[in-house]
Amino acid sequence: MRKVLVGLLAGMLLLIAVPAQAAPGAPPPKSAPTLDPVAAQLQAQLLQQAALKAMVGSLSSELQAARDSQNSLGDLVNANQKAIAETLTQLTAAEQRYSDATSREATERANAAVARRHAKADKQLLAIYVRLGYQTHDSLLSYLLSSASVSDLLSRAADLSHVVHRSSQLVDQINADIAEAESAEAQAAADAVVAQQATAQLQAQEQTLQQQTQHAQDLIGQLSSQAAATAREISAANGQSLAVAQSIAQTRLDQLNVTIAAAEQAAWDEATYYLKNHLGTLPSSIAIPPTTPINADGSQLIWAAHHVGIAQGFGPSPYPFEPAYGGYPHFHTGIDLSGPYGTPIVAAADGVVAAADLSTVGYGNHVILAHAGGLLTLYGHLEAVLVKAGDAVKAGQVIGLLGSTGNSTGPHCHFEVRVNGTPVDPRPFLPALSAGATGP
Repeated sequence: MRKVLVGLLAGMLLLIAVPAQAAPGAPPPKSAPTLDPVAAQLQAQLLQQAALKAMVGSLSSELQAARDSQNSLGDLVNANQKAIAETLTQLTAAEQRYSDATSREATERANAAVARRHAKADKQLLAIYVRLGYQTHDSLLSYLLSSASVSDLLSRAADLSHVVHRSSQLVDQINADIAEAESAEAQAAADAVVAQQATAQLQAQEQTLQQQTQHAQDLIGQLSSQAAATAREISAANGQSLAVAQSIAQTRLDQLNVTIAAAEQAAWDEATYYLKNHLGTLPSSIAIPPTTPINADGSQLIWAAHHVGIAQGFGPSPYPFEPAYGGYPHFHTGIDLSGPYGTPIVAAADGVVAAADLSTVGYGNHVILAHAGGLLTLYGHLEAVLVKAGDAVKAGQVIGLLGSTGNSTGPHCHFEVRVNGTPVDPRPFLPALSAGATGP
């Protein structure tokens, strides 16, 4: 848009400087009255001022976009700092569990060793008892036969039976003690491994969050320095020639566009990471599997707006401003819902705000929500954003107002669905429209 505007202004100057050519066979044009040199100079100055004003307008718009991106990145940094604090709390607990499990493993290992030593001693005593039983078999028989009465015989037989039974119980108890001790040792070892893995995962998570925070802070620094340079160029524009001012302005615009695009990508990266590592912070209502329908017709999302029309669907696009994707030179990665300015835009499902950016480029003012099952939804070109990064939202909650910010040809909401980072057609996720309807 900005390049086209600068080019048009340059073309206007060119058209004024080059006289029109007469068509073949046409009568010679009447000689134009000679332009007063002062008037010509004034006209040229007015045109140059108009071009400089347009250029300053582009720089000012991009400067505001850079400052908005700084604020949005600041929200991401704050959300990451909160996540880092939560991760460190979890890490402390995981390290304590690992320490406890390791200590318990050592204790249970010692207990198992004691149980095995006792078992060995008990088995040796049992073996001695069995040998004595065989060696004194005649004595045992004599002991029974020497009973004074039948009742005495039965009593002595019961005593011997109890001794034999107790020896059998002793064998079982020895084996049970060994099994229990070894099981406790194995469970403690397994718990220590799980705790160690959890600790390592949380440490890696903290490192990634720190890296993302540093990346966002680096982008904020770049935007800050570029915004300061842009502000200086705006101040100096009137004192420069048009060609010099336009050349410098285009360099500034290119730098800012690249950095702002990096900020937008950082928002997507943050949202994807949110899904992979912070589902515990999402509302409990989104713990359902991603394939679970929430509508009567089996669909999983609700429409982001009502009383709007579908202006453009998902797929290859004839518009040159759409990016290349899927092997197509221009591809529309969502659906456009057109309607009046200020139409409420609602969350398509329960989730967490992974990004809430204000921008005059690309998606314009937009919100990215993270949902269960690796699902992301984006709501672009908003007139107003009513949530911030880290907010938990419910399906149907108003998150913004329909507008025409960024690369937009009119008031609409660009609604996009991504599964594991890949854009997909939103229509299968949404309730079917009634016959003949042009929108929800």
